[in-house]
Amino acid sequence: MKNKFKENPLCLYYRLVKWKSVVSHNRTRPTMRVDKKEKLILLDGNKPININKQNKIELFNSIKNDIIPRIKIISSSIPGRIYQVLWKLYYCRIEDIERAKLYSLFWNNY
Repeated sequence: MKNKFKENPLCLYYRLVKWKSVVSHNRTRPTMRVDKKEKLILLDGNKPININKQNKIELFNSIKNDIIPRIKIISSSIPGRIYQVLWKLYYCRIEDIERAKLYSLFWNNY
């Protein structure tokens, strides 16, 4: 049964939100921007997920590290202003939730 997921992997669709804030002495309100297009990662094994009773997808750090970029520090053209840019998971979905439940039985992080 595990080989079926290697031949025909699950598709995990997700969108990220990008937060940008000033890191200098005068703090300002951060800005956010949600990705317009969904991104895709294939789940073909060894990437644990969990599907809870409400059919909500829980991702573990091994997948989050693959899909979420690291924090960036960017200097501005304005002297003394430095920006911190970080991304967070906005949402994720899997089209075939019953198949995802089966996948989570084989590869989970309990």
